[in-house]
Amino acid sequence: MTTEVNVTGPPAPPPGMFLRKATGLVREISPLDAFNINMTNANVWANIAILLPLGLVLFAGANLWLSVLLGSIGGMFVVMAYVLMSQAMPRSGGDYVFISRAIHPAIGFVATFTMMMLTAFFAAYNCFSLGNWLLPDLFGPLGAMTHDRALVNFAEWVAGRGPTIGLLVLSVLLLWFIFSRGVRFAARTQWISVFFIVLASVIGIPLLATTSPSSYLANFNTFAAYFHTSAAAMEHTAQIGGVNPHPAFSWGATIGFWPWVMVIWGYAVNSIMVGGEVRNPRRSQAYAVVIATLASAGILIAFFVLALRGIP
Repeated sequence: MTTEVNVTGPPAPPPGMFLRKATGLVREISPLDAFNINMTNANVWANIAILLPLGLVLFAGANLWLSVLLGSIGGMFVVMAYVLMSQAMPRSGGDYVFISRAIHPAIGFVATFTMMMLTAFFAAYNCFSLGNWLLPDLFGPLGAMTHDRALVNFAEWVAGRGPTIGLLVLSVLLLWFIFSRGVRFAARTQWISVFFIVLASVIGIPLLATTSPSSYLANFNTFAAYFHTSAAAMEHTAQIGGVNPHPAFSWGATIGFWPWVMVIWGYAVNSIMVGGEVRNPRRSQAYAVVIATLASAGILIAFFVLALRGIP
């Protein structure tokens, strides 16, 4: 005679998130932190400084604000795909998790490794630019306009090999310190860049909207006089070099500018990469990603409309 013993025990609880069970981590990034991460990576005002001259030089005849508008509409399909994937798989890892599960882990590894190399390059490039480009371009003209030779000398010194390498090392050490403090601390530092994005928008957009082309030209000539030139002299030199300052509208150039627009919808999804640390990710990611994308696109479109209207 045998006795059957019920060894099944109480019913198992419903499965939770594997990441939480495996690591015991607590979600630390708020929805606002996630939004700040996306706004920082979209980096709209820094990209304006790059996209405007590139668009005017490489895509003559393009309507830049129309290109950003149409490109952003198309890019929203990519953004929504990321949002839906993050809701289906709310894990940290982003692209690796999505690609490895949807296609193959090997493809996910290659894609993530490539992104890691790209991130390392831009971390070094941004730090290098601080001494080789940003600080000299700030203090050099400022010293020339104020007749302060010390500022001009500083601009020349900081662009040297030694100071530039020193700033690069210090910048990398600062990045290491930030990330060594944990994901919550790193996310909170994004407030700094978002503050400057908002400040630049509050100052820059109204200033462009209220400055006439004649006023801009007069102000530019005052600035250029410190360097013994003028807008007319620069335009004359450009025309001698074969530049057409008033090209006809081109749909091809307008569409060709689209890949450059991806700095908005290609980078305003970075909170998804740390999705396992975002509180209530299925709802928070949708708000953080979509609003950051629309806000960045709106700022860029407004700037291009006003700048191309108000700057001769």
